[in-house]
Amino acid sequence: MNAILAMNADIVGLMEIENDGFTEQSAIASLVAAINAAGGDYAYIDPGVDQIGTDAIAVGLIYRSTQVKPIKQTVILDSSVDSRFNDDKNRPVLIQTFKEKGSKEKLTVAVNHLKSKGSDCDELGDPDMNDGQGNCNLTRTSAATALVDYLNSDPSNSRDSDFLIIGDLNAYAKEDPVSVIKEAGYVDLFEHFVGDKAYSYVFYGQAGSLDHALASDSLSSQVSGVTEWHINTDEPRVLDYNTEYKSDTQVADLYSASPYRASDHDPVIVELALKSPLKGDFDEDGVLGFADFLILIDHWGCRDQSCAQYDLNKDGKVNFRDIRKWLKWYRKSR
Repeated sequence: MNAILAMNADIVGLMEIENDGFTEQSAIASLVAAINAAGGDYAYIDPGVDQIGTDAIAVGLIYRSTQVKPIKQTVILDSSVDSRFNDDKNRPVLIQTFKEKGSKEKLTVAVNHLKSKGSDCDELGDPDMNDGQGNCNLTRTSAATALVDYLNSDPSNSRDSDFLIIGDLNAYAKEDPVSVIKEAGYVDLFEHFVGDKAYSYVFYGQAGSLDHALASDSLSSQVSGVTEWHINTDEPRVLDYNTEYKSDTQVADLYSASPYRASDHDPVIVELALKSPLKGDFDEDGVLGFADFLILIDHWGCRDQSCAQYDLNKDGKVNFRDIRKWLKWYRKSR
């Protein structure tokens, strides 16, 4: 709770929250109530189902109601949507579009928790192949493939290209599930902002990133920073909430008001400066110029759906009216 308050994030993706629904007595409702009692202004996403999947734990979303507003429909990716996403192993993905109240800009967040490396997927023909990726790698990779395909369909009907994939993918940066997402056009924000030394988890002294933030191409240019807050991985295990190897006195004194070692994973903080894409900037260099004009001219006469972005007046074809509209935007940008 205190870690969430300290981060002061407008949108928070949660992993491993008790999967007991969304009533006032549920875990997510209790968490939000405790945060707000301590001075927060959060609400939680209720997707309108009794619970998300059948596992004992699930993903969740909470948000600062003074800063952002959930819009469109909340959607869940599970096996019923795409058989490649095995929800007997992976936790279903929670997807929500938000509108930032200040800028009026939209953002769609997909919260994930894929199957762990230590789990048993032998019955699926997906054992540890001794390639360093652990058990269930094919299961995680199939889920990642289903995820990017599903987001490509704009499942929440956001009509916006800004997507952020977050969560515990149980895959390190160079492993197949992350590679699949990057190959679909997403930017690995750790790789871009932090580099090879990024880590969010330590396993027997070996550090790496199981937790990720990957932005769609349009969103990546609106990311102003990424931080791994090392309040957990750098702390000794004796401070955590597990009870093994602890005395009765230590177990009785588990609670601490500090944010340290509240989890075995570090929180990932993404800073965004949302803005609308520049109209007519076809080469996406941030300015309207001659190159954009030539791109528009190259599509003259096109009537296909593939040319929709160049049909500026939406009359079904690219013609002189679109040129005139682009020139108006160009003059306003000078």
